[in-house]
Amino acid sequence: RDSLNIIYWSQGVELLSDLGYLWDHPESNKTKRTLAHNTVIIDEEEQGTWVRKGTVHNFVSEAQVKGMRASAKPYAQAKRYERVVALVDHGNGRSYVVDVFWVEGGHTQDYVYHGPNDDWTISGISPATTKSSTFFGRWWKNASQNSAQTTLSLIPKPEGVYDLKNVQTLAEPSDVVRLQWAVPQGRTFSVWHLPVQQESLFIGDGWGQRSSTNQDLGATLPYVVRRTGGAGIKSFVSLFEASPAQEPFVRNTRLIPHPEQKTGVIALEVTTAMGTDIVAITPKAGSYQFNTSLGRLTTRSTLTVLTVQEGKATFLQEGNQKSHFQPY
Repeated sequence: RDSLNIIYWSQGVELLSDLGYLWDHPESNKTKRTLAHNTVIIDEEEQGTWVRKGTVHNFVSEAQVKGMRASAKPYAQAKRYERVVALVDHGNGRSYVVDVFWVEGGHTQDYVYHGPNDDWTISGISPATTKSSTFFGRWWKNASQNSAQTTLSLIPKPEGVYDLKNVQTLAEPSDVVRLQWAVPQGRTFSVWHLPVQQESLFIGDGWGQRSSTNQDLGATLPYVVRRTGGAGIKSFVSLFEASPAQEPFVRNTRLIPHPEQKTGVIALEVTTAMGTDIVAITPKAGSYQFNTSLGRLTTRSTLTVLTVQEGKATFLQEGNQKSHFQPY
């Protein structure tokens, strides 16, 4: 029961996984159920398994951007259940993924994923400050970038969430949250949460066994649940990145405010070791304008990725829509 589930590998390392199948194991439902997948659960219910109407709406495969938009109907109460995933690749193993999930319907909406292991930390991130800028080679280079990072406190949640054990929740709110896992090959897997609306965050131990012959009996993984509630469109925005532990490629990211943000118009500034990217993802066609720290972006594309080269904007986007960038 895995509509709009995603998996993510980088440099041969599994980061966002599918737990596979336990076949005729008595606990086989633990890997079939929706909670075992990296997707959205409505009203803590299982997805339906028939007539889910999974549809691919857009697909783009360029040298630096791979993107896909898809929707499904796994819940009767869902007016919208749609996901856009864009892989932005700067070459030489330097890449990241932007994930936007729109959901509407039900009383609660849970964006769920599970981490690759138990070696993780959580922190809050404040926006970067830029002192000066120059053009360097192909990409826009910020001469000085600083971002404050604070370790967040988690406290027990006695009543639990689903059947997760040792559930914890945030002791204090933070606009942007980053979870980091130590993974093989001396790398770090980072997940950035960029909340559009009020979210509750829960982390607990869930089913991690993958062997149908019980070779890893009792294995658990950390399950992350980002919960919203109520009517209207909910947008879950995330950024995933795997990088050498001592040399992260993504240094910071933030949402770019937009009057229609609460209806699903999303744009991110992504500060990297090479400069700044703008990623804009919109729920429908139309003309959209974003005031970024670099200038004003106007686009009619539903997926736009902007870089700057030798003082000129370079666009990599879905479709043939025109975009315009006016530097400040």
